[in-house]
Amino acid sequence: MRGALLICLPALASAAWADGAPPSGLVIQTRLALETLLTDNNRLTDTNRDTALVTTVSPGISIAARGARLFGTLDYSLSGIAYAKSAEPDRIQQSLRAVGSAELIENLLKVDTAASISQQSASALGPQTLDNSLANPNRTEVATLMVAPRLNGRIGSFASVQVTGSVTETRTKDNAAGDTRQTGGSVAVNSLGSGQFGWYANLTDQRMSYLQYSGQSDSAQAWVGLSYRPDVDVSLSLNGGRERSNYLAGTPETSAIFGGSFGWTPSPRTKVTGDWMRHSYGNSHTLAIEYRLARSAFRYIDNQGVNQTPQLGATSLGSVYDVLFLQYASIEPDPVKRDQLVRSYLSGTGINPNTQLVGQVLTNTPVLSRQQQLSYSISGVRTSLVLSAQRSFTDRIGSPTGVVGDLSNFQSVVQRGVSLTLSHQLTPISSAGLSFSLIHNGGLGGSGLQASDAKLRMLTANWSSRIAIRTSVGFMIRRTDSDGTYGYRENAASVNLTQLF
Repeated sequence: MRGALLICLPALASAAWADGAPPSGLVIQTRLALETLLTDNNRLTDTNRDTALVTTVSPGISIAARGARLFGTLDYSLSGIAYAKSAEPDRIQQSLRAVGSAELIENLLKVDTAASISQQSASALGPQTLDNSLANPNRTEVATLMVAPRLNGRIGSFASVQVTGSVTETRTKDNAAGDTRQTGGSVAVNSLGSGQFGWYANLTDQRMSYLQYSGQSDSAQAWVGLSYRPDVDVSLSLNGGRERSNYLAGTPETSAIFGGSFGWTPSPRTKVTGDWMRHSYGNSHTLAIEYRLARSAFRYIDNQGVNQTPQLGATSLGSVYDVLFLQYASIEPDPVKRDQLVRSYLSGTGINPNTQLVGQVLTNTPVLSRQQQLSYSISGVRTSLVLSAQRSFTDRIGSPTGVVGDLSNFQSVVQRGVSLTLSHQLTPISSAGLSFSLIHNGGLGGSGLQASDAKLRMLTANWSSRIAIRTSVGFMIRRTDSDGTYGYRENAASVNLTQLF
């Protein structure tokens, strides 16, 4: 599975470069990061505190490519973690964030891909930490790969046709609850014409298989709709149809579905889109708002659906990266160069672009998942501020048996997270920063009352400087307080060195 993640994107790239030459917009950056961290609570427990010296060696590579028929970004690192003055065994961790799109046959066949490898909490209610190098017994490695081919065509001058398939596979290390395979396909037909009114029809089929268990969930939908564009900046639509699913009873049931969507793009800097659909097991919706100025950006996303994979959204790199990527559109329109610009800024200020305050709830049953994310960034001449707030609701659908994970004890899991990062450019080559993170996760029972929770508060101060053209050094100190069933206190300090090649 993990090998397939690294092979998939280069293979698509080779197919997209029909002439055998890479695109002109190709940037490859290799690096080596070294960090030594001293912590007074390596095991994250107040009953058996473990002072340790943790050394992490992380070679990595970042690739960004843009051509006539290819676009993609990839960032991968392999971390070797060694523990001194501690009985904790050494370990290896991986980190990957990649998205790509390749047009294999011009105007006919296109393939979208996304992949991730990340460290996250096995239980939302167990010990929480944002430092992956600590010996957290509640941490697991999650790998996800998505491949979605799209075939485009036309029915004369009457309508356009798009046939889409997708396979998303998730594997977790030492946690069978998260091993899933989601497959699906759809056929979308849209009317052609330049008038204000139009029509469309959709057929979809989705299946979620739980690889370590016998269960699976299925859904098939068919609907037709009418669209209306009263202005070039505004689009509206209404639709209705039927759905057949086994989410509620375990056996297929048929019900009516209906909904609508809208879009508003008054300027290149402002975009608002949304959709809603009624289902018997729980309504689905999406709302996305983006607004940016020369030195600031605002982004809000609210989406709800069944069996979602949060890591593989449109951006999939975490809210800090997302909002800065949006803001820097005013500075650098080219997405390949902008990706490098954002990563360079985050590296220089000591901010991890892959940090996720809210993770995926691992389970083996259909869930109705809602994620909300609000991000805001503003940059002055020398000072920058990034605010991120995230919230996730994961609800068990129906009353299935044999459920494992957090949802075996609770009807739903609520996760909340807020982070505030302030950075200041001291000199042209050095900067200092201060960040605060707050996480509060809870389990809700049938009564709707808070039944169990886990809280985390972390304050971090850092300084970084470039000591050579491709070499930077940084220092960090932090204080962590965690409350709940698995509460603990931790103090840590670290020094790190990053060499670019």
